[in-house]
Amino acid sequence: MEGYQPTSKCAECGGECCKEMPGSVVPQDLGKDVRSRAKEMLESGDYQLDWWEGDVTGGERDRSLYMRPSVVGNRDLQYGSWGNDPCVFLTATGCRLPFEDRPHGCRMLEPTANGCICHSGHTSDKENAAIQWYPLNDMLEEICREIEENQK
Repeated sequence: MEGYQPTSKCAECGGECCKEMPGSVVPQDLGKDVRSRAKEMLESGDYQLDWWEGDVTGGERDRSLYMRPSVVGNRDLQYGSWGNDPCVFLTATGCRLPFEDRPHGCRMLEPTANGCICHSGHTSDKENAAIQWYPLNDMLEEICREIEENQK
């Protein structure tokens, strides 16, 4: 599995990256049936849609959607996080998800020798995720409509 295993630096840090914003999910994280898995995850409340302002391809969209874990205190289906929003999976002892179940953006955080600094910051992670989800944005919007209809 692609990514960087947590180290003792992560424990010392206490999840500073995860206290700012959850890492992103990429379509490859969901396996072969991306649509049904995305819907299941979004319905759970543990995941939500975020967005990159504007169209990541330079096209006509007002925003480019992507998935990530929900943030503490907000389980809305769509929520635009720009920092200071801790991940719902962060506990006092670290992430409650096994490494293989963590989103790509979380697995790709590489602890450094400089304490609470990790390579692959969440800002570039957000844009990268929006690019990867871009071809599936219509599907994500459709899933949102379905979930919202079922909640009525």
